Amino acid sequence: MRYSNCLMSCVFAGLTAFLCLLFPAVSSGATWISYAPPVKDNSTALAVLTDTNYTWVGYAGFGLVCYYSDGSVKYTLTKKNGLPSENVSSIIKRENEIWVGTADGLVCRGEEGGIRVFTVDNGLPDNGITCLLLSGSTVYAGTMKGLVKFEGDSSTFYDESHGLPSSHILSMATCEEGIVIGTTKGWAVMKGAAFEAHTPAIDQLPFEWISAVSWYKSGTSAMASGTSTSDEWFILGTAGHGLMIYRGGNYKVIDKEAEGPGSDWISSLEYEPETREMWIGTKDGICCWDMANGIWKRYTTQNSGLISNNVACLSVVAVDTSVTDYEILGSPCAKCVGCATCSKGLVETASGEKVKIKVCPDCWKIPSPRKSRILYRTQTWVAVATEIGAQMLMEKKLSHVGQGSYYGYLVNMDFEIKGVGVGSDKVWAGLIERMGIFKFKAQGFLYHFFPFNLKFLHVSSEPGPNDFVPSALKTLSMTPDGKPIAGGYNAGTGGAVVYNPDSETWTHYDRSQGLLDPEVRCIYRKGGSMVVGTGGGNCTGAVFSFNEGRFEEVSRKGLSVTDKQTMFKRPVTGVCTDGEKIFVGTDGDGAYVFDGDSWRRYNTLNNIGMTCDEITAVARYGSVLYLGNRKGIDCIGDDGTIFHVPCPNVTSLLWDDSEGNSDMLVLWIGRKDGLMRICKTSGLMNQPKALAPPHYGPTGSSFFWPMPCRDDGESGIIWEYFWCSSGESIDLCPFDGPPGEVTSLAYDDFNLWIGTTNGVGRMRK
Repeated sequence: MRYSNCLMSCVFAGLTAFLCLLFPAVSSGATWISYAPPVKDNSTALAVLTDTNYTWVGYAGFGLVCYYSDGSVKYTLTKKNGLPSENVSSIIKRENEIWVGTADGLVCRGEEGGIRVFTVDNGLPDNGITCLLLSGSTVYAGTMKGLVKFEGDSSTFYDESHGLPSSHILSMATCEEGIVIGTTKGWAVMKGAAFEAHTPAIDQLPFEWISAVSWYKSGTSAMASGTSTSDEWFILGTAGHGLMIYRGGNYKVIDKEAEGPGSDWISSLEYEPETREMWIGTKDGICCWDMANGIWKRYTTQNSGLISNNVACLSVVAVDTSVTDYEILGSPCAKCVGCATCSKGLVETASGEKVKIKVCPDCWKIPSPRKSRILYRTQTWVAVATEIGAQMLMEKKLSHVGQGSYYGYLVNMDFEIKGVGVGSDKVWAGLIERMGIFKFKAQGFLYHFFPFNLKFLHVSSEPGPNDFVPSALKTLSMTPDGKPIAGGYNAGTGGAVVYNPDSETWTHYDRSQGLLDPEVRCIYRKGGSMVVGTGGGNCTGAVFSFNEGRFEEVSRKGLSVTDKQTMFKRPVTGVCTDGEKIFVGTDGDGAYVFDGDSWRRYNTLNNIGMTCDEITAVARYGSVLYLGNRKGIDCIGDDGTIFHVPCPNVTSLLWDDSEGNSDMLVLWIGRKDGLMRICKTSGLMNQPKALAPPHYGPTGSSFFWPMPCRDDGESGIIWEYFWCSSGESIDLCPFDGPPGEVTSLAYDDFNLWIGTTNGVGRMRK
């Protein structure tokens, strides 16, 4: 077999400790995206609003920031451009207008950026806006001295004299008959211009400080009309007395000790009718209440990626999104013996007999019609404002078929893949020709996957010899806005080049754009940020961040190198980020960590657990740094814990969270002789080994697909995939990986894309 028993024993020995850091306890999985605060010292988020394109975050002490879906900033609104206060308390959207409530007034920002300001001088009873609500086209603004309704160009004021329990408005929500209002002395339903008040004196309200309100109507449709009033639920959050449900004239209190949100301090209630889920923000985390089935799910810092349990505000939207599922290639019929790879000659069976393999000629043809299958899924996006920043929680709710088949592209053409990247609608591959550069100059280096023909096609437009020659390519990745970016250096030309598929044009970045070392070796993108690692020659290396169209060298604080042309003593071979932190691996100088202020170094001399200073891959998950090298993976926790997982010749590491569920998180490990997959559960690719019989390649060595190595129900499951590394005279089939060393990895919702020294592979997850 192509695996070593000694190797697997070593892997098992280190696996338990590895997975303890790898998989924290999770009650319910989700993908978390953090938004970078506009200023380091202004990370307290007070308000959020999200839709399918943008997320708006209101900060304490700064103002408003509008983020794109990838986390990059579209615009900011501060006191410098008209915001009356730097403390934003509430945000709503009316068509193309953004309404922003602050501590010193209300602002309406138009589509073109023009603003209108409302204060006590033009219609507000008080400048302190506590909450905002949009009902139809009408805007309601709550203050500490009453409620204001903006309808067209007119405004109407309401306070206790109109029937409100209190003029101090804390929260608002829409309901079937009007709007629900929470105050410091009870709650009310506003029906037209009349108020139906609920207080301790009127109907024995258990607690009068109503910090959050929402409304739900049960039945076949959560918002259906025509159901009886007994199906109408008013959900009331309190500041210190738990959650209350008012239904049919009676109150039910759900306190911290009962099944429910797990907190007595409720800060936000957001109901999503499409999924029939009530999302609850508290001072003890987030809770999702499936109201149709009565199921509660909680998210805290202890069981999820939530950065703080003190949640100030939530904004929820159900997004109908489409994901591409590439069509499945042909498969062998019952009459086939062996597979396509073996069909060209004689192979030796287990008994030593040499036989001719027979394959039906139509089995491996691409089926018709040739088109991608588009699947539609409802995803839940939850924007979260906390005391230490804002986040987005995303539940994709995708179903994977667990097929595990391999498909190969650009194989046996002497193409070495230097990087693969997944954009919004295309998969990209950057390559060089291993056997020379002259033929390659005419073909270029950038290819994109064409689903109609299930193949990679060459991008004819090239940067040009004065900017970036194809033979310069060393790496390829994606920019935050989904464009392929290539880096490299050769014969005096290099830097980074970005391709715009819409205009078929290139943008070149070198020293004139801040990239002082143009020998780009690795690129990392996360959310709206992008960093590159460089290495000019054998004794230099540096890291640059990309901001507003320019590269900037990262701070040198804490580094001993004084040469202006370099930051590290060796080239950078891997880089990744986690918030403000930057993690760097070098070719012989160990690893470096930048904590947002200064650098610290990990190497074999200073850290007992480090096994190798020649880092080949860098990855980060949770509070653990993973460093791949020729001896395996060194795992370093933020608390200083270090241990080693022996899986030799690591070339790449990739965390795969496409499932949108932390329980289904997968670590892919690319190696010189194949691929490893480590996960917590068997929910993906859990195919019986019998479905993939031993395959005999030209070398005569057998290798299995897949090969489960361990499953104890708790510590984790490992699969290993091996293939012939020579790549000579091998006709790829769906039961093999592409022959060659793994050079790079990328994933989309259903596929793992594998760059190798002999082509691109796609593996169905």
